[in-house]
Amino acid sequence: ILARNTCETPWSHRLDLRLSQTVEALGVSADVTLDMMNVLNFLDPSWGLVQVSNPVVRIWRAHRSRPSPDNPCPGWPVEPCAPNPLEVYYLGGIRRGREPGVIGTALRPWAPEVPSSQWRVQLGLRMRMGR
Repeated sequence: ILARNTCETPWSHRLDLRLSQTVEALGVSADVTLDMMNVLNFLDPSWGLVQVSNPVVRIWRAHRSRPSPDNPCPGWPVEPCAPNPLEVYYLGGIRRGREPGVIGTALRPWAPEVPSSQWRVQLGLRMRMGR
């Protein structure tokens, strides 16, 4: 069991941009706005990522070995074919923090949160007629 507040994520940097222009013609006033959220991610895909604790971290990988194509069942027909054995691989170590109860995995402890990590653009238009 992990201690409280031990799942810390890296810093997140985010920059939003808003451009606004008012245009008047023939008694009609129009406000045009362009909002761009997470400009840093637009400039470089590795910037502006919001990292969250990865809910699934694989430490073990298990699969059945495949028989060789030239000899799919070595003992056949004298011996019955047994199912292929299950092979389990250790993918990575668990790293312990300096304080008791703080643990994590060496493999990808954080994952980018979608859609907060993606850049977005929004165009707005507001019209006012008469005064």
